Amino acid sequence: MSPLWSILHDHVESGEERPIRFFYGARTRRDLFYLEEFAALTAKLPNFRFIPALSHAEPDDAWTAETGFIHDVVARALRAEGFEDEIDAYTCGPPPMIDAVLPILQMAGLEPEQIHFDKFTTAVH
Repeated sequence: MSPLWSILHDHVESGEERPIRFFYGARTRRDLFYLEEFAALTAKLPNFRFIPALSHAEPDDAWTAETGFIHDVVARALRAEGFEDEIDAYTCGPPPMIDAVLPILQMAGLEPEQIHFDKFTTAVH
């Protein structure tokens, strides 16, 4: 999340007003972190929406927000918002997640130069 976190803070400092949508996929509610920090960013960035989604929400999560794999959540949001202006997408995550979201972005009309990604894997112990 570090690269995206840095970009968001740059937007705060520069007074950027372009729409920003931050999709955050996790398996369960206990896997989410930085929620208070995202709430603070929402207060500082006028056109920022934080969209967390759980792929494996558990009954005791009491989750009422987005559910499903993050690439499906992104696809629904792109259809619903119908972005008319040129957009850029910045994605970070494990290779399977990035590999799933790239076709979604391409089908939404983003050109390769508009898509930026950082695939990462966990360290082997």
